[in-house]
Amino acid sequence: MTSTGHRADRGHPILAALSAIDSEIDTVERAPAWSMSDEDTRQALARVTRLIARLSGLELKVAAHADRNQVGDASGATSTSVWWANHTRMTQREAARKIKLANALETHDPVAHALAAGDVLVDQAHVVTDAVDALPDTVQPDVRTRARDYLLEAAAHYDARALRIQGRRILDVVAPEIGEA
Repeated sequence: MTSTGHRADRGHPILAALSAIDSEIDTVERAPAWSMSDEDTRQALARVTRLIARLSGLELKVAAHADRNQVGDASGATSTSVWWANHTRMTQREAARKIKLANALETHDPVAHALAAGDVLVDQAHVVTDAVDALPDTVQPDVRTRARDYLLEAAAHYDARALRIQGRRILDVVAPEIGEA
């Protein structure tokens, strides 16, 4: 293993993990879902949703790195999101939205970690980062931290829509003296 964590025989650990995930999905792609019990189906659906969130966290981590390094420049793309959209058949709007969240997660480590763990979904991560970033500049860092932590805890109980409503009034919850002013 090299000092960067690379194994000479497998390449970068992220690429090796993605290859392994790809292979595992190939093994179950043709497995019949009809043979699953109701309990197996419930577990599988919840676990797939969690894994998609985790993979989304990884996708956004790599996207932030790609944007920092301007990976599209070599091919003449005007931005990383344009390059990404062109190479993945994603709309430019969706690529730009993902890049925006990827960059926001760079300054919201606990949200990035929650997404990487599958504890929040992508839409919930958007809500938390947007709500905290929308707080007035005069709000102290400890209040921002309390707001973020409150919303991350609430994400365990509420979907993104309900969480967005809470995010709009977050100061009323974590700093009523500011929120009511």
